[in-house]
Amino acid sequence: MLAAAMLAMLASPGFAQQPQPQPQLQPAPARAPRLIVVISIDQFGSALFSRYRDRFTGGLARIAGQGMVFPNAYQSHAITETCPGHSTLLTGTHPNRTGITGNSWFEPGSAKETYCLASTVNRLAHDARAEGRGPERLITTTVGDWIKAAGGAGRVVAVAGKDRSALTMGGHRADAVFWYDDKYAGFTTFVAPGEDAQAKLAPVAPVNAALRAQAKPRWDYADDACRALEGSYAVGQATWHAKVPPDGWSMDDPAAAARSFRPSPFLDLATLDAARAMIDRYALGADDATDLLTVGLSATDAIGHVYGAGGPEMCDHLGRLDRALGDFLDRVFDVAPDALVVVTADHGGSDMPERLRETGYPDARRLESPAFLRALNDSVAAELGLGFAPFVVTERGYNIDQLYFASPAGGAFTPALQARAVAAALTWLRARPEVVAAHARTELLADPRPANPWPEGLTLRQRMAESAYPGRSGDIVVAYQPLASIIPPTPGFYLGGHGTPWDYDRRVPIIFLSRAIPAQERPFAVETVDIAPTIAAIIHLPAPAGLDGRCLPVPGLTDCADGDAAAPNRSTTSQ
Repeated sequence: MLAAAMLAMLASPGFAQQPQPQPQLQPAPARAPRLIVVISIDQFGSALFSRYRDRFTGGLARIAGQGMVFPNAYQSHAITETCPGHSTLLTGTHPNRTGITGNSWFEPGSAKETYCLASTVNRLAHDARAEGRGPERLITTTVGDWIKAAGGAGRVVAVAGKDRSALTMGGHRADAVFWYDDKYAGFTTFVAPGEDAQAKLAPVAPVNAALRAQAKPRWDYADDACRALEGSYAVGQATWHAKVPPDGWSMDDPAAAARSFRPSPFLDLATLDAARAMIDRYALGADDATDLLTVGLSATDAIGHVYGAGGPEMCDHLGRLDRALGDFLDRVFDVAPDALVVVTADHGGSDMPERLRETGYPDARRLESPAFLRALNDSVAAELGLGFAPFVVTERGYNIDQLYFASPAGGAFTPALQARAVAAALTWLRARPEVVAAHARTELLADPRPANPWPEGLTLRQRMAESAYPGRSGDIVVAYQPLASIIPPTPGFYLGGHGTPWDYDRRVPIIFLSRAIPAQERPFAVETVDIAPTIAAIIHLPAPAGLDGRCLPVPGLTDCADGDAAAPNRSTTSQ
């Protein structure tokens, strides 16, 4: 029913352009592809893919119509945020193995929030004073790392709208990693000790120069059919007018552009331009070694957060992205006719509750997370006689799905006091009608991996366990009622989101596109952790033992019989 809720977010209008003839795929030689391109479309869940699938006419039509499509794949863990979701895509492991349990967390004994890719060693190439970035908090390796470890000549390049996509998919040994920075208004990277910032930025310098030299983009409707989704909604004390361009959207000055560029179609267009430039700069796919290019398209997520996923803003964006991906795919297959393209997402998402209620889902609502956290802290503090608020949360105090125990100064505390506070909080939480489940981190870490963990059958506790890691997960992990948004709304900044353990946030498409693969639909559930071992089998690369994912047989490329067997606790017969 929850998936149906997302699919029913108004009838989808068609894109204005008529379907164009798609190039016919021809059989390719039975060898490892020279180029692997893995594209993550942030917040492109199965519901959004299904809603617009028959309206696509460009690159997404080609991917969906000519690829091997798994429409019901899963990010099977509970904390469906960007950093953990991306960490599963090319590692073959869940967040409880990657160590990336959220977009940020509190380290034990610290009152300072730690970003998932914060680095104390590196600095940003464009701003040496800012907090550094790097992949060191990712404790597992990626396909790119496996390529490098094999000792071949393959190149590994990552480009994305977010560092959370570029660094987690690029891994530890990439030749180049770039992401878009709002304040810099261009693509940047990190600088390790001994490296030169300008040299690290040189590959994207032409991209940045062209981006800054172009005329300021105007966001008008590219498809008038999307106007059918316009509407006005009471959000808190304000009214949100869903339309294109959105209220307050402007590229007229640097400050406005820094706010407006990311939640617009133009971020992904710039990212695809950068990806094309990286193909040329690094001669990807030009020789017999297998190269890896990862592309993180982040605008879908930004638009979903700022404007909601069910309005004209998302409709117009996806039409533009569809056409731009068509041009990008043409370039990929021109350079490497035997290329393999994999398309998936880091998580799904839901629309703004106000619009969901108007489309038949009266239970969609918002929780007042600051008030909820205050009430919890007041109750626990009163019960235990504490003179401080015992629990803190990330995301400016809004992210109440992970609760961290903290002493008054955020420093040392006794394990006994921590245990008493967690027990009191669990009792309070489990009595609340908004709460479906609440579990202590200690409980989740003690849970064994289920014997037959098909993702649609995992319990809430098992989903939470897949997100649990010592010293990074909250002391308590909480699941709230479906379609309940825990982040306070701010029109023009935040209206909709994701992060829950429910299927509308967990279900994503996985699509393999190659001239060697016959078009087909695979309706059975698979997981994003299956992508990495499948790629490893296709390029005849040994994958690390003990991955959570399994190789998926891909007709024309691999039957998974060359040492990349399924994980021992998951059957392969369903596919």
